[in-house]
Amino acid sequence: PIETDGHPLSVAGYRKFLESMYGTIDRLNAQYGTTYSGFDAVEPKSYEAVREQLKPDALGRVNLSAWCDWRSAMDAQFIGVLADLTRIANGIDPSVPAGTVGSQAPAAYGGYDYRKLTQAIQWIEAYDIGGTNEILASFWDQRRPRMQTFFSSKDPKRDAWFLWYYLCHGNRGVICWPEGWFKDGKPADHIAANAATFKEVQGPVSRVIVDGVFVHDPVAIYYSHPSIQATWALDAATHGKTWPRRSSSMEASMSSSNLTRLGWLKTLEDLGIQAKFVHQDHLLSGALEKEKVKVLLLNRTLCLSDAEAKAIRAFAAAGGTVLADHLCGIFDQHGKARPQGALDDFFGVKRDLSKGILGGKTLTVADAARDQRLSTKSWAVEGAEMVKGMAVFERGMGTATRSGRHVYLNLSPAGYLLKRPTGEAAEWLGYVRALLAESGIEPRVSINLPRTEPLFWKNGDRMTLCVVKNVDRRASIDAFGETAEDAGRGPVRLKLTFARPVKDLRNERTGKVLGDGRAFEDEFTPWEANVYTYVP
Repeated sequence: PIETDGHPLSVAGYRKFLESMYGTIDRLNAQYGTTYSGFDAVEPKSYEAVREQLKPDALGRVNLSAWCDWRSAMDAQFIGVLADLTRIANGIDPSVPAGTVGSQAPAAYGGYDYRKLTQAIQWIEAYDIGGTNEILASFWDQRRPRMQTFFSSKDPKRDAWFLWYYLCHGNRGVICWPEGWFKDGKPADHIAANAATFKEVQGPVSRVIVDGVFVHDPVAIYYSHPSIQATWALDAATHGKTWPRRSSSMEASMSSSNLTRLGWLKTLEDLGIQAKFVHQDHLLSGALEKEKVKVLLLNRTLCLSDAEAKAIRAFAAAGGTVLADHLCGIFDQHGKARPQGALDDFFGVKRDLSKGILGGKTLTVADAARDQRLSTKSWAVEGAEMVKGMAVFERGMGTATRSGRHVYLNLSPAGYLLKRPTGEAAEWLGYVRALLAESGIEPRVSINLPRTEPLFWKNGDRMTLCVVKNVDRRASIDAFGETAEDAGRGPVRLKLTFARPVKDLRNERTGKVLGDGRAFEDEFTPWEANVYTYVP
């Protein structure tokens, strides 16, 4: 990572950022544990300045404030430049949206605070790493175009799956990287094989998707960028003084934030649930209540401000259910350990952070010092208790602490990504399904095929239902990436069972009219997608 920008203008901007945040130097000193005479005396702090604090038995004494604030200031400066460029571009031609390409997963470095980034630009091409596509689909509607970069895998089936999958998820196009696509004026065989697919995904069937409004289930996942920063600090501790070698590709594959987020996304999607990400602006403005969210999932929300904690309590008081996975609210919004977690009394939990996490000798879910991808080798759960097939996170706490309908799981769902391709996590899926059902969350449609995803779009008085194979793809910034399973060998029988009767169900690709009712059967090609419309 590029750690600091020491240019005087940048540092001056950082000091103004701090002053606007804290107001007085006394408040900053109280937060940092310092004795600065004024904001003009504050200097940026490298990760190296806080790294020595990070020990398995010291989570309750950590203070990352100086480093986290510097990272936040860098994000604000970078995103401020993007906002300026957007205004300049719009001034030249107001009819053309301005945006960025090559965006990566939410991270402590690089300006990838998606809460702020999505307020500065008007379209984006972001690598789908760490659930970025779902985050963007939650923070933006279809008026802000999302794109993917398309690197051919040289396997026509995998390529076709990619194009259908991202169309069904609302991407308006792909930026093609055509290396190896053409020779002697002719397309390569693996490209020519998908000529019909290239044409169809750009044809009329796309309109009932990208021109619609995506319809989430009433489940929200909390996006906390301070928690992403704190997680990076904990993950990087495994490298010791070699932490500058933690590359963006390593972070993409091994970030505990990314893995936990993906673990939840795939769990919910495999249960037929489409959750919506929300950030602090949504929470503090009461948007969850206005949008009738029933369940708020605090996904690795290590950092919470007093205001956020108060809003979460208000959501619960209004009838919402709150679920948390682990380490919830142990830090404030700056990354400083709290004497007591911000929601400990709400959940009724008692913790002793000196006992550590997992097996007691690590600070991370996936240890990049062992392997540079999530594997049984890097999954750092030795010595940890396993419940429902997932690792118990905080030692000495137990699991599933209940306070009424609210549940503190004390589990990490990251392991689901290892178990999912082989279908070994039925107990975990059943557990989460039951938790959601307690709050009235049921899938709108059930599908007989494993790891197959339903996505719903509203178009006037009709709904669009897309059915697509939900392959676990580990995206790459310079290639197609890896998939945990192949796209399938041939067409299979698809069974759809709607929770409520529907009318005039039509397959928009084949023209087949399936009619009225709750239960339907159709043919499904796993490397393509079925696109239906109906009247609810």
